[in-house]
Amino acid sequence: MAHRKRPKKKKISQPLSLTQEEQKAVSALLREMNEIDPARLASRIPDSRHAQAVVEQVRLDAPVIPFLIAVKERFADKNVQKAVKKALFKLKQRGLGIEEYVKPGEDTASALKAPRIHEPEVFVGPLLDMSGSRALLLIHYRTMKTPHVGAGMVSHREGIRNFLYGPFSRKKTRQMMTRLEEFAGPLVTTSFSHAAAVLEQAYQKHMENHPDAPPDYLELRPWLLREAPPLDHPAVYDIITRDSTADRDLTDSDMDKLFQHRLLKPWRIEFEGLRPYIEELRKIEDSPLILAEAQKSDQAARIREKCMKELFPLPERLLFRHMLEEMAFFFFKTGEEDYARLCLNAAAPLDRENENLLRYPVIAFFVELNISEYMKMIQGARTEDAQQTEETPSGLIIM
Repeated sequence: MAHRKRPKKKKISQPLSLTQEEQKAVSALLREMNEIDPARLASRIPDSRHAQAVVEQVRLDAPVIPFLIAVKERFADKNVQKAVKKALFKLKQRGLGIEEYVKPGEDTASALKAPRIHEPEVFVGPLLDMSGSRALLLIHYRTMKTPHVGAGMVSHREGIRNFLYGPFSRKKTRQMMTRLEEFAGPLVTTSFSHAAAVLEQAYQKHMENHPDAPPDYLELRPWLLREAPPLDHPAVYDIITRDSTADRDLTDSDMDKLFQHRLLKPWRIEFEGLRPYIEELRKIEDSPLILAEAQKSDQAARIREKCMKELFPLPERLLFRHMLEEMAFFFFKTGEEDYARLCLNAAAPLDRENENLLRYPVIAFFVELNISEYMKMIQGARTEDAQQTEETPSGLIIM
């Protein structure tokens, strides 16, 4: 006698499991539900995981329907699509239809249909140096098959560099991404609105420094600004709430740990900017006058303070703060949350005007770090020159 097959148990979908930081970000988005335009709010969702969580937790009433439709249009991820359909079905069961949100001549089914199969993708790299130079790559589909790709290097000091935009094959797109990873990676995913903010900042700086606008970005710009309004706040605060980054005084060991990270080691002040202060410090050490150590120390402290004041006025401190917040986002996305929080704590006081520059410990530490490294290099070069002079035969002095 044949055994009857037991009916398969229907799987019960479980709510998405979130980390504490992810839940805080989702809660922040939900609080803004009735305060921000639905399409704009949807554009601030960093990824499909957060989108699914927001849809699962949103209060189901009539005003939420435009937001659900905006999320469905923005994220093609199957889990997000499923969550939106489930939410709309519940609304329909409660007698809340979407008819008033459908465009004239468009039926309900077409309004809920996802307009594209491929979800746009954006990748950014770390800030490579004090110019804020970084890689950016974005992919979107104007047709169902061919991706349009924008890729290149941008800088908040120098503008848009080596930026290409146009239709590329998937193979060529993969090659471009691999080269960017090798040259300026690693790359992490982000939102189109974050990419728009990065590109617009670089574009404005580019127009200050150069007579001609970058043609490829001009082709992309109208579509980008229409589809993804630039973020008006640091992207990191979409995934780490400000409440969780309360100010705390960083120790020297904290800052040493931060600036010894392999991605921040190239962050150095240009030597030409520090040269006058280093020369003044060397004069103190080389002075033929006999000075007490306390006098030397006082003079050196005044030189260092003058260096901080002249190299880091408020606009420069705000730019440095921006760089640290961008790296906090990058570190969080790569799983280095401890470095993300070090960046945010270092950045916290930099927007405050204060005559006592020692109230900016990260600036004081960073300036001293650069001066110390350059002084060591100079001392090493002097020692090497002295050794070469001693080893050179009489009459052949190497200058």
